[in-house]
Amino acid sequence: MILLGMDEVVARWVSQRIGAEIHPPFTAIGFVNDGKLTAGFVFSDYNGSNVEVTAATTRYVKKGELLAVCRYVFIQLGCRRVTFRAKASNYRSTAFLQRRMTYEATLPHYYPDDHAEQYRLLREDCPWLKDLTDEISEASSAA
Repeated sequence: MILLGMDEVVARWVSQRIGAEIHPPFTAIGFVNDGKLTAGFVFSDYNGSNVEVTAATTRYVKKGELLAVCRYVFIQLGCRRVTFRAKASNYRSTAFLQRRMTYEATLPHYYPDDHAEQYRLLREDCPWLKDLTDEISEASSAA
């Protein structure tokens, strides 16, 4: 189940999981399974073309969750790109990002206890946006 309108709750949960504070202004999307928050995405530093995402999860991210994130970033906000950062020591997250996004930089001492690896996803490179476009086309054809 998707959790909207609970930005502070989701941001606090993500902050606790990554061990770093997230400062407003921000918006957030959470995902709940069996009554527990299991994934959270916090969107901050929006400038019209880019938004930064801080995320945490207790399990693998589902395709529908990625679709919701892309829908928010690229359709609702109208961004051309999204920036993700992960702790360099978080091998599961960096492996996920390496498979799906473009590596940009290592940011030394970005977190109090670690470096950050920064990745980007451009709108035109977003594989989940294609799924959304197909979904919209099918709905339009059916109407």
